[in-house]
Amino acid sequence: MKNLVTLFLLLLFGHVFSQKKPNDTIIFEFNNKFDAVIYRTHHGIKEISGFNILIGKRKIYFNTAVNSNFKLKNKTLKNIKNNIQLEQIIISDSPEKHYLFLILYKNRYYYADYLLRTVECN
Repeated sequence: MKNLVTLFLLLLFGHVFSQKKPNDTIIFEFNNKFDAVIYRTHHGIKEISGFNILIGKRKIYFNTAVNSNFKLKNKTLKNIKNNIQLEQIIISDSPEKHYLFLILYKNRYYYADYLLRTVECN
């Protein structure tokens, strides 16, 4: 009986304090005409640090982590948004929403997050 109560409490706390997963995955293509790739050099190796994506009339910086590029094994993703839809998603964004952005660049996907959210200090 003691083991059952312990197991129940562990499952309950695991569920209550679990981290939220991203609500939605937004996949969009890099546009060579309007968008820019930002590179950095790390130990003599040139790597992508982010993307400047034209959304509306301004460019928004999407930061990528080191080694965030990967080839997608399942080629059936159809969630590629155009810049008008992407602008609406960013305008309606709030800290409660957790989007996972994937940028398609040269047949590789890059995990990205944009640096536009406001930081409040109390």
